[in-house]
Amino acid sequence: MRRRLAAPLALALVCLALVAVAEQEIYITMPDLEHLTRAVCEHVVDGDTAWFKVVENGVEVSHKVRFLGIDTPETVHPDMEAQPGGKEASDYVREALEGETVWLEYDIEKLDKYDRQLCHIWLKDGTMFNLSLVRKGFAVVLVVYPNIRYHKFFLAAQDAAASEKIGVWGDNHGGGN
Repeated sequence: MRRRLAAPLALALVCLALVAVAEQEIYITMPDLEHLTRAVCEHVVDGDTAWFKVVENGVEVSHKVRFLGIDTPETVHPDMEAQPGGKEASDYVREALEGETVWLEYDIEKLDKYDRQLCHIWLKDGTMFNLSLVRKGFAVVLVVYPNIRYHKFFLAAQDAAASEKIGVWGDNHGGGN
């Protein structure tokens, strides 16, 4: 009996997933808060890096956080000039995050080679901010192994943004060619 129900259920789930992708919307459910770290964004460095204040052992500390799974055009890189779309991405992130309470989610590795915390950023409304940056064309997918928990969602969001030629995929940024 269970096997007869499993096949139609699996087919229905696949159909729902295809419809969601066809409609260019990508949904991820926010993990339980007990698995996340509450933080307040203090300062945005650029489109994919910011400083967050968290409470650890009853003490407020600040961490520089690199947003996992994405890369935005550079604005403050020491070895290169600002890239097209970088200022727009930084401004968008600054407007959306500075002073806001968010939740940080770690993946497998917590730090990068620059000692920045590697996190997915969740907003109060349950939206993963990293994913929305890709979907809105402010960022492209960046694979940082072994931190690939949401990789397929990032790729779907990138495909949608590229097909619509928005943000970094638009004609003004050299994308969409």
